[in-house]
Amino acid sequence: MFNESIQDLQISIDAVYLKKVKNIYGEIIRYAATAQNDLKINKKQNDIITEIKIAYKKWRKLLKP
Repeated sequence: MFNESIQDLQISIDAVYLKKVKNIYGEIIRYAATAQNDLKINKKQNDIITEIKIAYKKWRKLLKP
């Protein structure tokens, strides 16, 4: 299904992490905090936002332990 490749893609995982993942993480956390603090949401909505934040933190740790 996949062809094996020995070509080095010259990608710095650290650079990609800093440029993409860290910024996305920051935006998600900022948006979630704003929603939880400034909007009138019920407990279920608040719990969903909390679950999203936790899931994203776990995903981020997988990428950058």
